[in-house]
Amino acid sequence: MQIKFFVFGLAVSLSVLIMSCRGNESDRSGTIVESSIDSEILERKVQYIQYNPFMRDSMSKPSPILYLLHGHGGDHLDWFQETEGNVASILDSLIEAKLIPPVVAVSIDAGNSWYVDRHDKMETFYISEFIPEIERQIGGTLSRRILAGNSAGGYGSLRFVMKFPDLFDEVILLSPAAYNPLPPAISSSRKIDVFAEEGVFNDSIWKSYSYLHL
Repeated sequence: MQIKFFVFGLAVSLSVLIMSCRGNESDRSGTIVESSIDSEILERKVQYIQYNPFMRDSMSKPSPILYLLHGHGGDHLDWFQETEGNVASILDSLIEAKLIPPVVAVSIDAGNSWYVDRHDKMETFYISEFIPEIERQIGGTLSRRILAGNSAGGYGSLRFVMKFPDLFDEVILLSPAAYNPLPPAISSSRKIDVFAEEGVFNDSIWKSYSYLHL
């Protein structure tokens, strides 16, 4: 399966389309549901938020699903806040204008895990537990999986799509923090325990998770 990479150019194009669609707002808005999943892998609840397009339950065609990965310091709400991603309004506008098909979108609170298996097995949880549970709830209406991530979420998206290429059909990377060979001194990745040994950022740990190994 061929993976399509859409990076900064897509973000710019979508911004132009979004501004042109704002005038088409109507009551045909999707619904937003906040919920949680009891994770056996992480041994705790994980919060998530899901966008369902208008009249999804009555649609005859299968829906694509958009998995959204937030950046460092964020949570499941980032993509949906008006001052952050505002993704529900954007999707409403693009769907209403028939620029994209109706799409389900979902985002979890991954903390500052950077979507890797270290102290938390976030990668294993996301791939083996979260995605199957969401798609079980949606039922047999899935047409394809799209992955999108910003900053640390872009880092996670890049690793996911390279490690599990048959799982995703498309990926959108927005300013992915996938530094090579090492992150700059100002990077938040240097200030967390995910890539640290005894509280100090460790070059070898960072490099061991590099997308270059994939």
